[in-house]
Amino acid sequence: MVLALLLAGCGPPPVHVMTRQYMATFFTITIAHDEVDPGVFEAAFARIARVEELMSVYRPDSQVAAINRQAGIAPVTVDSEVLDVIILAAEISRRSNGRFDITYASVHDGCSYRDIRLDEHLSTVFLPYTGMRIDLGAIAKGYAVDLAGRYLQQRGITRFIVNGGGDMLVMGDRYGTPWSVGIQDPTERGKLLHTLAVRRPLAIATSGDYEQPDHIRNPLTRQPAHGLRAVTVIAPTAAEADGYATAIFVLGSEQGLALAREHPTLEVLLMGEGNAEITSEKFWEYFR
Repeated sequence: MVLALLLAGCGPPPVHVMTRQYMATFFTITIAHDEVDPGVFEAAFARIARVEELMSVYRPDSQVAAINRQAGIAPVTVDSEVLDVIILAAEISRRSNGRFDITYASVHDGCSYRDIRLDEHLSTVFLPYTGMRIDLGAIAKGYAVDLAGRYLQQRGITRFIVNGGGDMLVMGDRYGTPWSVGIQDPTERGKLLHTLAVRRPLAIATSGDYEQPDHIRNPLTRQPAHGLRAVTVIAPTAAEADGYATAIFVLGSEQGLALAREHPTLEVLLMGEGNAEITSEKFWEYFR
């Protein structure tokens, strides 16, 4: 997991921080501006809440729940956010040869992301088989971080961190001092392997088995993915970092690093047994 580190003591002025819970995790918004209208926090969190309302499989009134109920029956009209996330998920699935697949929870055997039928003109989603299911849990959190960050930028806020359970968007600095982030030790809860000063804007996310062993499964085999302990990905957006972190964890070190090298917008830190580290060429360039 990636952690935002807000160091106290002598130094820059205090920051404005607010935390709320969505999607079974905590979202924290940190802003380094002299004055911040409380309404800015409210509006940013409203964007995160909207993602949960639209995409949670645990809310019977969500659009994803409606898509799953109508599997094998009829297309469901969805809002642009849901369509955007499904399109991005399908792109990550294609690039990772199916190691990331939002249909992994389907009761129907043999279906995959390739079976999802999208009509972008009508903004509809159809699952053609009864028992087919989608779950956006491995990408929606990062997307929510992106929406909140986009809103802050639209309001002219340039120095902030949006952190959704380790999926993070980091912009600007803390009054001239770099923001600090920590990379958690996958073998020991609460211990950091790296404390890093961020030197440029970044979206970053981590997937690992240290908090819930065996919870990341290979969609092709339905078996737990093994070989890596954690994967940290830097990408153009937090949603991409979120999805690719899962995909690369399933692919393993060799294929995962090859995927990152094929796509120059991705940088990765792979942690194996004994915290052995492999990084892509430019990963450390984001930090001081």
